Amino acid sequence: MENKVLEENLEIIKKYDSTLADKILMFECEKSNIELCQTQKGEYNISYKGYCLHSQQSAQLEAEAIANCFQDEENEIKVIFGLGLGYVVDELSKKIQKTKLIVYEKELEILKFVLSIAKIDALEKENVILCNDKKTLKNYVKNYTNKDSVMKLVYTKTYKKIFADDFEEVSKTVQKAQGQHSANINTVLIKAPLALRYTYSNLDKILNLPYIGQFKDFYKGKTALIVSAGPSLKNEIENIKKYRNKFIIFCVNITMRYLIEQGIKPDFVGDVETFGDNYQYKDLDLSDTCLILESFSNELKFEVKPKQIISYISANNFINPWIRDLMNIEDNLETMGTVSYALLESARIMGFQKIILVGQDLAYSNGQCYSKGSLYGDLECIFDEEEKKYKIITKDFENFLIKFAGSDTPENRKKAQKQIEGLNKVIFTVKGQNGSYLPTQNGYALFVDFFEDAAEAYLKENPNLELINSSKGGAQIDGFKNIELEKAVRDNPDIERKEINIKNIEYDKEYCISKIQEHIENIKGFQALAKELKMYCKKFLQETYIKKNQTQNSINCMKKHNELLKEMLKYYFPFGTRIYIHRFTHKIIELIEKDFTKNLYTIKTTYEELLKIYEEIDSFSDFAVEKLTYCQSVVLQ
Repeated sequence: MENKVLEENLEIIKKYDSTLADKILMFECEKSNIELCQTQKGEYNISYKGYCLHSQQSAQLEAEAIANCFQDEENEIKVIFGLGLGYVVDELSKKIQKTKLIVYEKELEILKFVLSIAKIDALEKENVILCNDKKTLKNYVKNYTNKDSVMKLVYTKTYKKIFADDFEEVSKTVQKAQGQHSANINTVLIKAPLALRYTYSNLDKILNLPYIGQFKDFYKGKTALIVSAGPSLKNEIENIKKYRNKFIIFCVNITMRYLIEQGIKPDFVGDVETFGDNYQYKDLDLSDTCLILESFSNELKFEVKPKQIISYISANNFINPWIRDLMNIEDNLETMGTVSYALLESARIMGFQKIILVGQDLAYSNGQCYSKGSLYGDLECIFDEEEKKYKIITKDFENFLIKFAGSDTPENRKKAQKQIEGLNKVIFTVKGQNGSYLPTQNGYALFVDFFEDAAEAYLKENPNLELINSSKGGAQIDGFKNIELEKAVRDNPDIERKEINIKNIEYDKEYCISKIQEHIENIKGFQALAKELKMYCKKFLQETYIKKNQTQNSINCMKKHNELLKEMLKYYFPFGTRIYIHRFTHKIIELIEKDFTKNLYTIKTTYEELLKIYEEIDSFSDFAVEKLTYCQSVVLQ
């Protein structure tokens, strides 16, 4: 390489993204598109396709003014839209040390030109990283955020104006990436302990059930229809009835009753929820329907009597890696927090050549949140002119209450209202099939990404696979062709439904017994640590309650507790129980570094919360050991 400046810049980039460095190196610039010019202050500027990327009055003063708008906040991560000649990132990097500066530059032409002529000092700093595509940007945002992170998008006026469409996409990418991280944190902090409990509770049944991976190519070359609860479902009900024999139906649990009431029996129903009970299944004839359940699904779901229960043991959830080892499962089955994704994966495994989505709107079109007749069919999304934002309301709360909770009790009323309030906290927008933006919830916006990533992977593995989205009027899902259902299936041959005669997966019972014993010992060791931590918590709280302030005894208790907690976090226990402690780890770790004589109220409150968690762990450990011992002594004998 003859250009020493470019070589030095690329060496820096190679440390964290060698692919980008190679892309920049191999890119051939169109010299007519880009050139250097000068500002009124005589500074260098850059003209790209006739537009100056920095202020013509002064690029340096512009950068300083932008940098002065930001502080070096610990949880504030900056995404700089556009590299230009590096004025903005150089100025920001002088004051930002505590968090990452992520520089996004879409145009390889600009990158190659700039990095060939200028040594940008900021790029040498460890907290500054450069990216060129939104997928990498999304991954950086997810990797460097925590539950308290605030994202700030930094840009010059000219960059925002010249690349307006891309600016909107980047803005939404950042929001979605942060939202996905928040959703994952929410899962760990709120849902994980319950999911963990259900997994242990369900283990004895899982060991005796067929696994979804055993159904590989079960319906090879056929057509699958995945039915979700989006508003567009109601427009396709008649077509589903008309062409029922031309596809195998997979439906999400909340559409099951609606389909059956319409005279349509689904072949497979997916349910991966920890909440709820068996009300959705009450009085339904499921003798011709198989139920696909995640290992952490509510334990009551395993008591339903369908044609067959099939376990869905994903590789990336809680205790599942350990269970998969027990049962000698080696695939890469995923779950992404949505039952429709689990059904998509199930259809792929079964070898369907054409997979069609219906009711997978992932957006609120025409004010309708969910399909009529479904569990959430009475919810409506409106634009509140006074508050200038979208809101979800219920047109008939009493009807929604009964569908959601099964009965009208004060407790169920609170749950139903809380559910609506929760949906209102996560309203987002996604690009619709017609190019406009539609209101949705944050989770659905993330699901669009999940389905697009899945489509990319599936088509790479099988280029002849047909992925079709017949959810008319919903979110745009790239990788799926937007085709009306009737057009997509009318020429299909009828499908002969197969009998399900697959037994549980074969595995080495002696190996399972030994691994369970090892697991029991791990849980008991973890429980012992929790008991000791609980003791120090109690001593600290008793001391501060009596003395009303910090004493040397309470400070000593804190120190011993914190030292032990640090050891506990290193404790080798990769099977899920640590999820309990992670709910409050962030609080106590912050306190460890602070003056033990200050913030007494905050410290006491944290220790009270931790005490509850340690008691939870103690109780849960007894429960887990009991369940594991049952599997070891009864199921595996």
